[in-house]
Amino acid sequence: MANWAELPIDLITEIAKRVKVIEDFIAFGAVCTSWRTAAPKLNFDVLSPQVPLLLLGAKDDDYREFYSLSKKKLSLIYLPEARGQECLPSEGWLCTVANNTGEMNLLHPFSRIKTQLPSRKDLLSFHGFDYLERQREGKRWHCIDKAILSANPSLTSDYALLVHYYAGGSCLAFWRPRDLNWTEIDVVTDGGVCNMIFCKGQFYSVSYRGEVWVYDIAGPSIAQPSVQTRLLAELEDDMFKLPSVQFYLVELSGALLLVTRYVILVVCVLSKGWRLKQV
Repeated sequence: MANWAELPIDLITEIAKRVKVIEDFIAFGAVCTSWRTAAPKLNFDVLSPQVPLLLLGAKDDDYREFYSLSKKKLSLIYLPEARGQECLPSEGWLCTVANNTGEMNLLHPFSRIKTQLPSRKDLLSFHGFDYLERQREGKRWHCIDKAILSANPSLTSDYALLVHYYAGGSCLAFWRPRDLNWTEIDVVTDGGVCNMIFCKGQFYSVSYRGEVWVYDIAGPSIAQPSVQTRLLAELEDDMFKLPSVQFYLVELSGALLLVTRYVILVVCVLSKGWRLKQV
């Protein structure tokens, strides 16, 4: 049997360029030194369609598990930069938030390229909260739970990052490359932000009351960060405002859809009392 490691480097490079699935490309580069040399990130077509990988929960080590929906298997990726971090995925990148310091970054899980963001402490300063004091008190209600990119930072520097966080209420802020700090967005609705999406050049959010808001954020070419906010739609039927209803914004074939999910509670009468079962 031929020694695959001794194939001409030009031939190995041509093979690497024809690998279209990101997890296969990573496995290709892990075969040996010569194959890894032929598989730098520049040889991977970042525009090739990818079935999303699911990032599983963190463990106390330097590895993260990704589940491939297409291959139905787990991949273990060495990612020490994400240890002790909350990870919020968007456009193939991770918005990481350090649990102990509040440091934030944009991290690519495979190339491990990292872009530093203003910290969570800067977000809390909008509301007069001291981050370290809150950490000592053990109060975690100021968590960041959503992060949406307008574009893939691997392809362009013309993008914005929108984050949703809690600081005594539901809050929004955005950041663009070269911005020195976050820019706060006035959240008009008192229903809280349920879901967010970027679609056709604008950010959208839906509240727990069924209000759809649109945010037109100025691009990085405009030095002064600004945003225009307006109410796009509102559900008037009270059946959509029940606590058991969840809202999602989904793009399908270029159309923006508002999807509702109902949580049904089934009450079972048992000899020892009542029991609620969520379906």
